[in-house]
Amino acid sequence: MYAFLGLVCLITFISSIVFVILYFINRKKNRSKAKMRILYAGLSVIILLLSGWGINQTPEGKQEIREEAKQETDESSAKKASSIKKESLKKAESAKNDSIKKQKQASSLKASSLAAKKSSSKAAQSPTKKVKKSHNNESSSKGSTTPKYKHVDLASFAEDPLKYDEKFISTTGKVIYIQKNPDDKNMYYVVIVPTDKYTTSGISDGHGTVTEISIDIMKEASIHEGDTITVKGSGLTDTVTLNGKKLKSDIIVDYAKVN
Repeated sequence: MYAFLGLVCLITFISSIVFVILYFINRKKNRSKAKMRILYAGLSVIILLLSGWGINQTPEGKQEIREEAKQETDESSAKKASSIKKESLKKAESAKNDSIKKQKQASSLKASSLAAKKSSSKAAQSPTKKVKKSHNNESSSKGSTTPKYKHVDLASFAEDPLKYDEKFISTTGKVIYIQKNPDDKNMYYVVIVPTDKYTTSGISDGHGTVTEISIDIMKEASIHEGDTITVKGSGLTDTVTLNGKKLKSDIIVDYAKVN
């Protein structure tokens, strides 16, 4: 039945087109024939509509309608799912941008905090720089007179630096660590320890001190880790923080040589 009605639809569709064409051909030559042609065309259209309705009422037609409806529903669901997915991606992108913005703000705050901390650290160390400057002024005020550096055993100085605070001393030790001063790029922190022939390492652990040596003196004397050096300078106490620890003893070096 479905196939028959489909054939009827095809025939009536073609017929309606043919009758309309014949109507236009005969409307001037034979008006009565033209009226018959347009009447046949109208009947063909009516039969076409009835056949189409009959096709929709057949099981096959109903199945086709359900499939078309299902296809439209699937397409609608797919579009809806795509829209939801795009919205989710948009929200995820927005959340990601917010996270990046927050990280940048946190980094900015951290940088500001570090800058403030560094500024505070420099302010805390300013008394030390003032003391160091006073030593340089003391040496300059003597003009051409060379300061008298008293030789002091390194272990004695390290154990009681207060005794030699702001005094000119000379001492000898082995270099075990070199680091640039983080607050002054022209100065080095050079840690020296006493030598001890009775130990396996050849050094007396726990009796060292930090010395502050200018970059020019470092280059001129060619000082490296492992060298034994003699330094002359001003003894100080509680003025240097190295690797997070405040050291009790310090020497501002005026002269140094590798032994």
